[in-house]
Amino acid sequence: MRGSKIWTFRSWIISTIVSFCLYILAISPSPAFATDLVLVANHNLSVNTLSRKDIRNVFLATKKSINGDIVKPVTIVNHTLTEFFLKQYVRQTPSQFSAYYIRKIFSGGGKKPKEVSSEPEMIRYVSHNKGALGFVSSDAVTDQVKVIQIKD
Repeated sequence: MRGSKIWTFRSWIISTIVSFCLYILAISPSPAFATDLVLVANHNLSVNTLSRKDIRNVFLATKKSINGDIVKPVTIVNHTLTEFFLKQYVRQTPSQFSAYYIRKIFSGGGKKPKEVSSEPEMIRYVSHNKGALGFVSSDAVTDQVKVIQIKD
């Protein structure tokens, strides 16, 4: 009897460790996106470089202008790149980001960033809207948008 309890406990420990490892892998950003993500802006935005802090503040609507230019953040709905961006630069999961804006909206503090459905739509939207700031993979960049360097 005692041997079966030990075996059950060992099985539980092993399955818990495996589950934890799989969870960590699932929430870790994909290394492919680490160098693939590009911050893009409308050509009228006067800055060429933004800090991680500025990016976070813009996407959380605690900073609405940079160097006198009004900045309008844009995200891509249900996209793996958005998940990576939010984790890396905003330090939130997509569900935390949505919850943040639900609270902000109900408290009268603003509205959620514009959402587009794809990277080509992101390029189109950003290129046609003054102050727009978004992100795409590097292979989606065109000369219609300005690439913003990210400094640490």
